[in-house]
Amino acid sequence: MKIFFNNRHIKLDVKNFVTVGYQDVEFFTDVEQLRHIVDAFIADEEKPDMCILADDARALEKAFLSLFPIINAAGGLIHDGDDEYLVIDRKGVPDLPKGKAEQGEGPVQTALREVGEETGLLGVNVIDRIQETYHTYYIKDQLVLKRTVWFSMSVPGRPKLTPEAEEGITGARWVSRNQMKAEAEKTYKSLRDIFLSISL
Repeated sequence: MKIFFNNRHIKLDVKNFVTVGYQDVEFFTDVEQLRHIVDAFIADEEKPDMCILADDARALEKAFLSLFPIINAAGGLIHDGDDEYLVIDRKGVPDLPKGKAEQGEGPVQTALREVGEETGLLGVNVIDRIQETYHTYYIKDQLVLKRTVWFSMSVPGRPKLTPEAEEGITGARWVSRNQMKAEAEKTYKSLRDIFLSISL
């Protein structure tokens, strides 16, 4: 599990995880110690990506999630009848349609609603669940953690796209599998694995 703080992340894993590439590795003992580690990481923006390990990865993840208010969201990686993929441009950055869950919604309902609102697409089919991503951001002065469930989706033909300008979406386009790798280099680090989840 990776949790992104802008362009940096904290990786949570079991103690036998190979930590190649991480200069900073910590070992989880309890929630208060974990809070101290995370607070120090947030306070020092020069700290590199960090890895926190534990005997029980699930216990570590549960403890980590308890440190933040959680916002649930969902989104979709959508391909059309020509096997091209939908990319939106949000505030100048390649992105995928996604958004917060409304009360009573499950992840599939949220993903379908947000795709429709942000792109104008109807008749979208959910194929499979891809993975979850986690990133933090501030609401006023409070740091919150957004958990986004991602789905692989399809839509027949090549429907017209209607970007939702109110959400800062300035464009929507279909790109080939090969182009998705280039788009992944320009998107948010927290989304790169989703862009690259298609088999090239």
